[in-house]
Amino acid sequence: MAAASHDLRQPLHAMTLFLCSLRHTVTDSRTHELLDKIDETSTILHEQFNSLLDLSKFDAGVVTADESKIRLDLMLKNIADAAAQDAQQKNVALHLYSIPVVVKSDMLLMERLLRNLVNNAVQYTDKGSVSIQMRRQRNGLVISVIDTGIGISLEDQDKIFRDYFQVSNKARSKSKGSGLGLAIVKRIAALLALKITLKSQVGSGSTFNVHVPLSALVELPDMEEVSDDEMDTIQMDFAGLRILIVDDDASILDAMTGLLRTWGRSAISASSPEQVDRLLSYESDFDLVLMDDMLHDDIMGLDIALQLSAKIPKQHIIMATANAASARLAEIKAAGFEVLVKPVDYEVLRRAIVKAVVG
Repeated sequence: MAAASHDLRQPLHAMTLFLCSLRHTVTDSRTHELLDKIDETSTILHEQFNSLLDLSKFDAGVVTADESKIRLDLMLKNIADAAAQDAQQKNVALHLYSIPVVVKSDMLLMERLLRNLVNNAVQYTDKGSVSIQMRRQRNGLVISVIDTGIGISLEDQDKIFRDYFQVSNKARSKSKGSGLGLAIVKRIAALLALKITLKSQVGSGSTFNVHVPLSALVELPDMEEVSDDEMDTIQMDFAGLRILIVDDDASILDAMTGLLRTWGRSAISASSPEQVDRLLSYESDFDLVLMDDMLHDDIMGLDIALQLSAKIPKQHIIMATANAASARLAEIKAAGFEVLVKPVDYEVLRRAIVKAVVG
C-alpha cells in the first residue's frame, strides 16, 4: 500500500509543481483565470485521493490509535482558524465556544474527524453561521458542530455515513465532495470509541455531536493555572451558553439579563417553580442555571435545584442567597452546589460562571 501510495502521489505532486511554474510565466488575465480553475480542480483531486487512500487504510485494518494527551480546546481553535477564511469568503459567521480540557486520544485521528465535520459544515452553509461548541455532561464531553446550511432529510440521515453517499438536495453542489468525508468520520469514531449523533432538518441546518466518554477525560486545567489569555477567551465565549435564571424578584431578573447581554448573551428567565417546570418540559439542555435560594411563598430554591440536578449536572447550577447564615451556606454546599452571597460582586459572579462551565 505504501508503494502504491507513493506511485500515485508522484504525478499529482508533479502536476502541482508544473501549475506553479506555469503561473509564474503567463501574464494575461484569461490564462490566469484558466489556471485558477485548474488549480481548484487539482485541489479537489488531491482531497479525493487522500480520502480514498485513508478509506483503504481503515478497511485494511492498518490504522491504529496512538493515544496521547490532547488539549482539545486548542485543537478546535486551530481547526476554526483554518476554516475561517473559507467561511469569510462566503460571508458565513464562524463561532467557537470551547473550554480548557485535556483528553486521551489519537491526536491526528481526532483532528481529522473534527476537521471533516467543520469543513463539511462550512461547505454546505451558504448563509448564516457555523458554530463549534464544547460542553461537559455527566457522562463525558460533547463537541457540537452546528450549521444553518441546507440540512439533511430524515430519509438521508441514516445514509450519510455510507461510502460515497451524497445528500439528495438540489441546493447541494455536486462539485463539493466525493461522499467520503463522513464515511471517514464514522471509521475514526469507531476506532476512537466515540459516538456521533445528528439532528437536522432540510432548510434549517444540521448539528453533528461528537460524544467523548468520561473515561477519555484526563484532566481539566485548574482555573488558577489557566493563563490570562485563556481566561479572556472563556469570558468572551459566554455567548455560546444556554442560561436559565430563576428568581422571583423582577428587578434582579432585569439586572442579571442586562449583565449577560453585555457579555453577548440573552438568557431564559423564570420566577416560579411552575415556570421552571414548563421550561424543562421542552428544554432541559441548559449549560448554566443561576438559582435564587428563596422564592416567594417560602419556596426554597435549593429544593428546586435538587430536582433540576436530575437533568442538569450540579456543577452547572449556581445558587445565590441573601441568607448569609453559616448553617444555610453549609447546607447548600453539602448538597453539592456552588453558593454565592448577595449582593454578588461582578468578578465573583464571572469567575463562578467560568468555574461552572469548565466543570
